[in-house]
Amino acid sequence: MKTFGCQIFLPRFFGGELPSTKIEQIKDRLKEKGLKPSQFKKIIQVTSSFYDKLREADILVIFDKDGYVGFSLAAEIGAAQIMGKPTFFIDEPQDAGLKAMLKFSPNFKIIPKELLAEELETLKQWLWNKRCDHTSVGMHVWKQKRLLMIERKKPPYGFAPPAGHVDNRPSFEEAAKKELKEEVGLETKNLKLIFEGRKNNVCRRKGGNWHYWKVYNVQTRGQVKRSLYETNRFEWCNKKDIADLAERTRKYLEGSVSEKEFRKSPGLEVFWYQWRKELKLI
Repeated sequence: MKTFGCQIFLPRFFGGELPSTKIEQIKDRLKEKGLKPSQFKKIIQVTSSFYDKLREADILVIFDKDGYVGFSLAAEIGAAQIMGKPTFFIDEPQDAGLKAMLKFSPNFKIIPKELLAEELETLKQWLWNKRCDHTSVGMHVWKQKRLLMIERKKPPYGFAPPAGHVDNRPSFEEAAKKELKEEVGLETKNLKLIFEGRKNNVCRRKGGNWHYWKVYNVQTRGQVKRSLYETNRFEWCNKKDIADLAERTRKYLEGSVSEKEFRKSPGLEVFWYQWRKELKLI
């Protein structure tokens, strides 16, 4: 396939063989739910490496074979929907559930083969033209002397307080409220500015090599409901937890922890490590 300047992911089936004891355990659970194991001809194992690749991709392209959608492909399409990835079907799917999703999901499209190149070129231009606005907000949420930290699903990788660009929001304060709600599902009761200033940190947007930051302590209400698209998990971190994450990042920056190892078990996001070090918080 021609290179269009955007990451394209073509899913494939992976019929992984599971140990017989594991298959029997799955069958037992199916029986408890009233389902017959004979209804399932094989167990499909979707490897975690698939999801890592999908996170990196800009788009998912489905070359549907005879309209068949098996367990693995359904899981792949569902993951793309959760992540908000554009998903192109070369042929109209025969699955009733996917047909229904095509009607309400703006991310799902049927693109004939002869129009695929044009559509990918349009997508590339949109991705490349999404410029950085050089403004960012960070939100510190505390509970019993523990700081809310999220493990970022997108680059730059690592643990960090909820944060994001201001974009077209009317103010830094409104952006902080919106980003907090989007990333961890919390409502804002009160904001207190604790830091502001320009930092030369890089984001993945075009031209994103510096940002003017405002960081707030935030009083909130509600329970944490993390974004599955933005985060891998969240933790309430005490002072020792943060120091341990900072040490992991220090080793990553000096080269004793590889990029692959850091992604698998990250420390603090590099910007927050450098910021806390500058303020002598670590």
